[in-house]
Amino acid sequence: MKYKIVTQDEAKQDVLGIRTKISYHSLQGAENVIIHIVESTRNLALFPKMGVSLRNKFGVDTDARMLIHTKYPYITIYKVVESEIQILRVLPAKSDYMKTLGF
Repeated sequence: MKYKIVTQDEAKQDVLGIRTKISYHSLQGAENVIIHIVESTRNLALFPKMGVSLRNKFGVDTDARMLIHTKYPYITIYKVVESEIQILRVLPAKSDYMKTLGF
């Protein structure tokens, strides 16, 4: 089954912020990071459980999962809801992302 990927507004803003921040140093670098994040996230359509469960990793009460991008230091927070992958946030891996998420 192929899932539909739906990106929430906050995640779109996160990606724009990442692009803006990196582009101050390198436009090509910014494009490379965004392309990697988008392509990695697309894999969720076929493999929705490839991310780590936040409940299992941190013991928090949520169904959200975390996709760790291996090439660049970012994570994508998402939920599987019926036949959709809802992209909630795209955050720096070195940030206090659990606090940002409200945990």
